[in-house]
Amino acid sequence: ARAYEMLDETIKQQLTDSTVTELKLIDKKFNLTVVIELANTLKTNRSLILLDLSINGIDTEGAQAIAEALEKNYSLTSVLI
Repeated sequence: ARAYEMLDETIKQQLTDSTVTELKLIDKKFNLTVVIELANTLKTNRSLILLDLSINGIDTEGAQAIAEALEKNYSLTSVLI
């Protein structure tokens, strides 16, 4: 899989689409900038129930950004890192 240095438009659309309840972004090799951008988007997303970020090598700083986003996101019930 190619490494992601920024969120591509398809992923951005899925994150803002109110009909998307599950998003599996497995093995995308996101860098920290992408993880933080993703986390910021999660703060306002109200439709996702499941987010799978497995096999992305998310480090402590990225996990912290996601944790902070989850403080503002009440719809997500499952996040896999």
